[in-house]
Amino acid sequence: MRYVRTNEFLLSACQYGAGRDFDAALDVFSYNWATFQQSPYPKLFQELANHYHVGAGDWNVHLTAYEGWHRMLRT
Repeated sequence: MRYVRTNEFLLSACQYGAGRDFDAALDVFSYNWATFQQSPYPKLFQELANHYHVGAGDWNVHLTAYEGWHRMLRT
Protein backbone atom coordinates (compact mmCIF):
# COMPACT_ATOMS: atom_id res chain seq x y z
CA MET A 1 0.00 0.00 0.00
CA ARG A 2 2.97 2.32 0.54
CA TYR A 3 3.71 2.44 -3.19
CA VAL A 4 0.07 2.90 -4.14
CA ARG A 5 -0.41 5.85 -1.75
CA THR A 6 2.91 7.36 -2.81
CA ASN A 7 1.90 7.19 -6.47
CA GLU A 8 -1.49 8.74 -5.74
CA PHE A 9 0.15 11.67 -3.96
CA LEU A 10 2.80 12.07 -6.68
CA LEU A 11 0.21 12.07 -9.44
CA SER A 12 -1.78 14.71 -7.61
CA ALA A 13 1.34 16.79 -6.97
CA CYS A 14 2.40 16.65 -10.60
CA GLN A 15 -1.09 17.29 -11.92
CA TYR A 16 -1.95 20.22 -9.65
CA GLY A 17 1.49 21.46 -8.59
CA ALA A 18 0.60 20.92 -4.93
CA GLY A 19 3.60 20.93 -2.62
CA ARG A 20 1.47 19.42 0.14
CA ASP A 21 0.87 16.30 -1.97
CA PHE A 22 4.56 16.05 -2.84
CA ASP A 23 5.44 16.26 0.87
CA ALA A 24 2.84 13.59 1.63
CA ALA A 25 4.32 11.30 -1.03
CA LEU A 26 7.77 11.73 0.50
CA ASP A 27 6.47 11.08 3.99
CA VAL A 28 4.55 7.96 2.99
CA PHE A 29 7.45 6.59 0.96
CA SER A 30 10.17 7.32 3.52
CA TYR A 31 8.17 6.41 6.63
CA ASN A 32 10.24 4.36 9.07
CA TRP A 33 13.24 4.37 6.70
CA ALA A 34 16.14 5.92 8.62
CA THR A 35 18.59 5.65 5.69
CA PHE A 36 16.25 7.17 3.10
CA GLN A 37 18.61 10.13 2.53
CA GLN A 38 21.44 7.74 1.59
CA SER A 39 19.30 5.81 -0.88
CA PRO A 40 18.95 6.76 -4.56
CA TYR A 41 15.34 7.84 -4.06
CA PRO A 42 15.90 11.47 -2.99
CA LYS A 43 17.65 12.06 -6.32
CA LEU A 44 14.75 10.46 -8.20
CA PHE A 45 12.23 12.55 -6.29
CA GLN A 46 14.31 15.69 -6.98
CA GLU A 47 14.36 14.99 -10.72
CA LEU A 48 10.59 14.54 -10.63
CA ALA A 49 10.18 17.78 -8.67
CA ASN A 50 12.41 19.69 -11.09
CA HIS A 51 10.42 18.41 -14.05
CA TYR A 52 6.88 19.00 -12.76
CA HIS A 53 7.11 21.79 -10.20
CA VAL A 54 5.47 25.02 -11.22
CA GLY A 55 5.10 27.61 -8.49
CA ALA A 56 6.82 29.86 -6.01
CA GLY A 57 7.87 27.35 -3.34
CA ASP A 58 10.42 24.62 -3.70
CA TRP A 59 9.62 20.96 -3.30
CA ASN A 60 12.19 19.87 -0.76
CA VAL A 61 13.11 16.19 -1.07
CA HIS A 62 15.35 16.31 1.99
CA LEU A 63 12.75 17.55 4.46
CA THR A 64 10.76 14.41 5.13
CA ALA A 65 8.60 13.95 8.20
CA TYR A 66 11.45 11.97 9.75
CA GLU A 67 13.91 14.84 9.17
CA GLY A 68 11.36 17.39 10.38
CA TRP A 69 10.81 15.41 13.56
CA HIS A 70 14.54 15.30 14.29
CA ARG A 71 14.88 19.04 13.63
CA MET A 72 12.06 19.70 16.07
CA LEU A 73 13.70 17.49 18.72
CA ARG A 74 17.04 19.31 18.30
CA THR A 75 15.40 22.68 18.91
